[in-house]
Amino acid sequence: MSKTAFDPSADTGWIHRLSASQGLDPVRYLLNNPGDTFVAEQLHCYPRAAKKFPGWHQTGMAYTKTSFEQSSGEIAARNKARMVAEIQSAWNTGTGVLIDLSGGLGVDTMAFAEVAQQVHYVDPDPEVLALARNNHRLHGYQNITYHCSTAEDILHKLPDADWIYIDPSRRNPKRRVFLLNDSQPDVPALWPIMRQKARSIMLKLSPMYDLSAIRNELDGISQISVVSVNGEVKEILAVFSPESVNLTEAVCLPEGLRIMADAGMEPLHAHYFIPDIKSGNLIYRPDAAILKAGVMKEFANQAGLKTISGLNSLLVGQDNLRVPGADAYSITEVHAYKPKQLKKMLKGSKVNIHAYSFPVKAEDLYSIFGVKMGDQFDVFCVGTGSSGTKTLTVMLATRIAYDS
Repeated sequence: MSKTAFDPSADTGWIHRLSASQGLDPVRYLLNNPGDTFVAEQLHCYPRAAKKFPGWHQTGMAYTKTSFEQSSGEIAARNKARMVAEIQSAWNTGTGVLIDLSGGLGVDTMAFAEVAQQVHYVDPDPEVLALARNNHRLHGYQNITYHCSTAEDILHKLPDADWIYIDPSRRNPKRRVFLLNDSQPDVPALWPIMRQKARSIMLKLSPMYDLSAIRNELDGISQISVVSVNGEVKEILAVFSPESVNLTEAVCLPEGLRIMADAGMEPLHAHYFIPDIKSGNLIYRPDAAILKAGVMKEFANQAGLKTISGLNSLLVGQDNLRVPGADAYSITEVHAYKPKQLKKMLKGSKVNIHAYSFPVKAEDLYSIFGVKMGDQFDVFCVGTGSSGTKTLTVMLATRIAYDS
């Protein structure tokens, strides 16, 4: 569907056309209504929007396919606002002015408008701005000011602020990028003026970003939050603020679980589990945000679990405990890694294979074992112990489904 400039406030009939066409395939709608790409895009986005913005989506909200895909989900947006309010509370005052330099569809802006007195929304695309304004008005927000401009052009014109939020675009006509220097706007180039303009800054980064590089690339970064939604890392948030604690944390949504480590201290030491894993033990796979943030040992201590010698991505327990932030599996069998014997035993099964510190990749183990991907049970292939005395073990396990 081609992008067309459209202001939803200028054509009130689009809501009627959409309501009359609910359930229709967007392509079929376009065949019957040539040129009405806007309603066709709503037919594509509305079913998805009800899931992505469960508390905000309603009839009259307007999207484009591209702006919808690039937008934060509601739960992630509210988490950003929670962080702003929490850090701001250290000042013993409310958040006054916040500048959203990458307004987009305006979902983050809505969340910020609930904790800030005044929000400045900035986006260079007049169509996207019109969609955001429409959606904000639909929800009754009165504390948002709109600027159709680039971040570079508007920064020096805006008043000083308590916060600046920026989510640089990682889209390139030729390739997908994630480094700050390759994104738009160029955050390192704008960093000095942003620090002059605002007391605190929140920067959204690609889930692929190397955490160790962030503090080296930008002066003054204190807090780094790795945020996952339903087990998938969605964003990394880097914060510059005099009031922010110097830490790295994993935030697991929707549970709201937070695992924190002081960035200036050595990690806590969990008790190491003797690498003699037996049937009846439980294996826990931590949330991806916990692994990405490098707070595994803090999580193990908090959850009362033990790490496996030589591994940094699995935990072991002996009691059937439900642990927020981790999937649990009950070990039914433990075997040495003997491919021929395992192939004879497993051949024809439909399983999920997980490889940790193992010399063979998980995708190759399917053919080695003669199995297909499926949910009969799980197979954990792990290398435990030090590199010189590594033990290769294969564990068969069943995932535990706890009552909600």
